[in-house]
Amino acid sequence: MTLKNLRSFLKFDKSFFEKKEFVYLNCRLTQDNHLKVTLLIVEDKTVYQNEQNNLGEQVVITVLNKGIDDYSSFKPLQTVCKVVNISKATVYGEYQNQLSITADVILDSQGNKQHEKS
Repeated sequence: MTLKNLRSFLKFDKSFFEKKEFVYLNCRLTQDNHLKVTLLIVEDKTVYQNEQNNLGEQVVITVLNKGIDDYSSFKPLQTVCKVVNISKATVYGEYQNQLSITADVILDSQGNKQHEKS
């Protein structure tokens, strides 16, 4: 995952996730039994110092105390999610364009991309 403008968030907080809309892509268990949830940024209204934004980029969230079954109702590219309860976030990499984050991923009932099929 290579994200742009993370230098603006070196003191990383939840403001990175504000003014963005995420859809669920998938989740998987790692070898060390951590759940990784991958989200896609489908809207980025964050005002950055340059013209670039993170539209179309993926964010991988480590979610503690949940399993794959907790996300069984989430539909790829349809379920709009929120990132909440951030417990750890680190910006790293040679160009400070990598993000390691531990948080919760929940359904965003206010999202406009949720499509319910009967």
